[in-house]
Parts: sequence; C-alpha cells; structure tokens
Amino acid sequence: MAAAVNKGYSAGIFGFEVGGKTGSYVTSFQIPSLEAEQVDAGLSADFMTSKMLSNMKLGEASWTQTISEMNAAYDWAASLWRKSVLEQDAAIVIANSNYEVQRRVDFYGCLVTGVEWKPFKASDGKTQFEMTCKFKPTTMKFVPGDKSKLQGTKGDKAKAWMTANFRVDIPGLDATSFTSAELPKVEVKQAEEYYGHQRYPERIYSSVSFGDAKFEVAHRGQQVLTDLAIRILQDGHCDESEERDGTVTALDQSLKRELGTFTLKGMGLKKLELPKLEGNKEANVFSTCHWYVQDFEAQFTHKA
Repeated sequence: MAAAVNKGYSAGIFGFEVGGKTGSYVTSFQIPSLEAEQVDAGLSADFMTSKMLSNMKLGEASWTQTISEMNAAYDWAASLWRKSVLEQDAAIVIANSNYEVQRRVDFYGCLVTGVEWKPFKASDGKTQFEMTCKFKPTTMKFVPGDKSKLQGTKGDKAKAWMTANFRVDIPGLDATSFTSAELPKVEVKQAEEYYGHQRYPERIYSSVSFGDAKFEVAHRGQQVLTDLAIRILQDGHCDESEERDGTVTALDQSLKRELGTFTLKGMGLKKLELPKLEGNKEANVFSTCHWYVQDFEAQFTHKA
C-alpha cells in the first residue's frame, strides 16, 4: 500500500517567538480559538429560532515555561508586576520530526491576561516549578511552513527548581511549619475598543491585580496561626497595622542555596480553614490560611 502523500506531524515539536526573538523553550502552548458571538432571533409564526453570527473574537492563548527559560517570554509576563506593561507580537512555530518548520501562527497586538505559578508542596518531590502565562491577540494569521530549521537556545538552570524545596517567611508565624505555598495569581483586566471598519476589537490594559496567597501549616505552627485568626477575623483587629509583607523563597535540593524570592506585599489574613477530622484516617492535622496580597515582586538569582 502506498504511503500517505501528506503526512501529519507531532504536536510536541514547536518554538515560541516574542517580539521577533526566541521566547523560550516552553513546555506547552495553547493556540487561541476562533469564535463568533451567536444571535438568536425567534420567529413569531414558527417555533424555529433563526440563528446568526455577530462579533468575531479570538480566544485566549497560553504557554507554560520553567524559570530557567528567562528571556523574552518571561520579560513580557513580568512586565505586569514591574509596572511597565508591554504589548507584543508573538508567534508559535510548529515543526516535524526533522525540525523543519511546517506551519506558523503569528499573533499581533497581544496583551498578557494572567500569570499562574505551580504550587510549592513539600511532599511532592517529582514536580518541577513552572509558570503558566495567558495572553489575547488582537489578530492572528496562519502561515505555511518554509521548511527552515527550528532553532533555539536552551536554558541550563532548570534542574534545581523543584516544588518541594522552599521557605516561607511571614512575620509572627513559625517559618518551619509551612508544608505548602500557593503564590497569588496575577490577574489583568482589559478594555476593548470596537471599530466598524475592522473585525476584531483593540485591547487596552485596564488594571493589574493579585489574587490570594494560600499556605498549609502543620501542627507546630497552628496555635500561633489560630491566635492571629482570632485576633483579626473574630475580634475585628483588621486595620493596616495587621498587614505584613511576606516572602516565599525557592531553594535548591541542598536546601542551602536560594534560587529566587517572591515578595508578597500588604498581606492580610482573610480566611483560616481548620482541618477535617476523620476516624482512622492516615493523615496529619493541617490548617490552611488565605491572605490577600496587594503587590508582588519576583527576584531570581538562579536563572538563564
């Protein structure tokens, strides 16, 4: 039987470009969807509903990368908390098993819409620390591949970044009692401007905010945490004097070298989840505390 004339290619060989530069070796990439808003019009003389399409729109794209790949893609995402937001053009380049470019998708007028971090968890020794970033393009274009070779420069400092190795420092709490830490999501609001002469809206940054940080605390730190929760959440001492700045520091496998520090500014305790008790369950007693975060910084010493 004759072989297929036009074979497909793997979804696992691709490159990411930002602003005309190699964005990074990313571990995954989601191409945005093509969508349109649907309008339903009921017809008075029939049970049938007439349906039609209205405004066209593009879905959200996303990429996931390790901290070692700190170049154009990371700088674009980091512009949110550096307060120097950027609009970028980007592209995803898809290649075959010989690294020959088969297809390219170009994105224009892109704004980052959010950043999420892999949670730190002391019991999870098999997960690499990564960040996932989302963006929305104003327009995009599909381009046939030119058979050129897909190339890039791989970062060489990813192996030290594991989610099991970290330290949490929050004033007033026991730094040795934290068993997990979830960093705040970076959340973006955008305004859209629609023009009659073009199909898609222009996107404009409106605001950048930070979600909640969440920490799991073991028995040794629960009394101090409970006392703090009673003071703030029960007795009502919740003014600015109770806010504090905290840090989450990523450590290497020796637990001696600091790889990077996330600074959470203006933290305020907003919720304390007490443990669920179950008979004969093989589990320790942990409490989980949620903190609002008003500002955020990330500084890395072990990076590409």
